[in-house]
Amino acid sequence: MSTNFPTKVLFSNTFLESSGIITFTSQNQICLLYNPLKKEYLLPKGRRNIHESRSQAALREFFEETGYPCEIVPATMKTRQTIETEQGYDSKEAVWREGVLDPFAVSVREEEGPGTKFVWWFLGHCEREGEPWGRTGEDLGREVVWVNVEEAVRVLSFKSDKEVVRKAYELYCGNSKV
Repeated sequence: MSTNFPTKVLFSNTFLESSGIITFTSQNQICLLYNPLKKEYLLPKGRRNIHESRSQAALREFFEETGYPCEIVPATMKTRQTIETEQGYDSKEAVWREGVLDPFAVSVREEEGPGTKFVWWFLGHCEREGEPWGRTGEDLGREVVWVNVEEAVRVLSFKSDKEVVRKAYELYCGNSKV
């Protein structure tokens, strides 16, 4: 007996994966990128390389785009992911898990032409000490700005980015151990 759930299959030539981190400082500021040519405020993120994990891509992209190192921090959140040793878990219900280092969100965008873009979002922490270093290419044309959450939600150019920031802040505040 088979169950038919609506399913869409995407092959490697029709999708793109990116990763990003919403990073907080000890002062509860987050990092944004400002593109003065387009007058856009964006979250740091970028494409995942072949053979690179999503978390590695998020850390690398944050550093390349901002010049600051950061770390992924564990979150207490509801998830449908299972624990390796867990038996008989019903994945239809999300349950609270502590110490989760997995993405807390994924953005899915249908792009022009044949393509879907997935952006996996992680929760992070950054102490922005000193001047940024290591930025190259197109990233040099963007300004790195640090703002509080309310300002970020006000200025971000995309509605979905605002939603991601709100959820990240909710998780970060609930994880005061970081």
